[in-house]
Amino acid sequence: MKHLFISFIILTTFTSYGQAPIKFYKSFTDTVFEPGDKIRAPEIHFSLSGGMFVLPKFHDSIQVISDFLREFPEMNIQIGTHTDSRGSSISNLKLSEHRAKSIKSELVNKFGISPKRITIKGYGESKLLIKDADIERAHSNQQKEKLHQLNRRTEIMILK
Repeated sequence: MKHLFISFIILTTFTSYGQAPIKFYKSFTDTVFEPGDKIRAPEIHFSLSGGMFVLPKFHDSIQVISDFLREFPEMNIQIGTHTDSRGSSISNLKLSEHRAKSIKSELVNKFGISPKRITIKGYGESKLLIKDADIERAHSNQQKEKLHQLNRRTEIMILK
């Protein structure tokens, strides 16, 4: 029942605000991409307390991005990271910029991807998938947290 409620909020939110549903992201398994296409990266968690470093157990998620870039060697991307709306907008923006930089650093230093192929952008809380008013309608703190978690994401945007 909890998953049904969360799905309902997500569907209602996208319908209410005219936003594209999560399913409209491209996938790393697609074969045709155009500039502006976005892919939602696998889940990546960072160190605690506003941490900026990718936790070791999420290095496989960075590997997925690296494998994708190796498969498309002429492609350039933007790594965009997003936060939820908790905390100040200024600190969320800085945090997301640091996290995008951390992902780029791993791709360059651990996986040998050229830094020229990667730009970074921290969006902070400026592009929430789920609005705070919709999160507040959730029936439990656990449901609210899951909705906040959807806002905390990494997107890969195709530039070239």
